[in-house]
Amino acid sequence: MLTGLSLTAAQSAIAAPVAGCGAGHDLRTVEQAIAVIDWRIYTTAEREQIEDELSTVVDANGDGYLCVKQFRPSQGSDKHWGAEGYVVTGLSDNRAKGRA
Repeated sequence: MLTGLSLTAAQSAIAAPVAGCGAGHDLRTVEQAIAVIDWRIYTTAEREQIEDELSTVVDANGDGYLCVKQFRPSQGSDKHWGAEGYVVTGLSDNRAKGRA
């Protein structure tokens, strides 16, 4: 169950030089992306599954980088996710060309 995260897998698995991210997203290594996720709402088993999927599914081009966007906590997201001050993290593969 991948609640609280927005995961987007790339369509192509072609290895290429590190591409960038769209506006409003930060380019980070998979390890850095894992480090910024607010893990409070996940069990240990869910966390392990998500970490594996970030490396194998979301990083479809296999370059070790992801695009990260975090959304500030709000009363609505706190209520939805069940954790006060919960930070929702959006993650996708770095497919945009010409951005860093």
